[in-house]
Amino acid sequence: MSGDDAELWIDPAQMGRALLNLMTNAAQAMRDSGVVRITGERLGDRYRLTVADDGPGMPPDVATRCLEPFFTTKTRGTGLGLPIAKRVVDEHGGGFAVSADPGAGTRVSIVLPLDDAPAVGE
Repeated sequence: MSGDDAELWIDPAQMGRALLNLMTNAAQAMRDSGVVRITGERLGDRYRLTVADDGPGMPPDVATRCLEPFFTTKTRGTGLGLPIAKRVVDEHGGGFAVSADPGAGTRVSIVLPLDDAPAVGE
């Protein structure tokens, strides 16, 4: 992982599961080889974490539906990983975006507030 340091008010169990899911999806998408990159950067009063892979990317029809609960392209999967990860980020007062280009990998960006008060369970 590379990027700026920051202290974030998060639920470590929830955000840990969300990030683990994103990294697992990225690793599985690359099949036999590739790199998963995690970067972080300050954006004023926000912090962006990006999980990116250099796998095959997603076709437009898959990218459009990837946040729908129970939608999956995997033979063994529930289709809940990305929707749950997005919900966790939403509950932390953040933003969640997926961008993918066929042949150019997939990037998931999480933007979280850098404020002094916890966002979860306010």
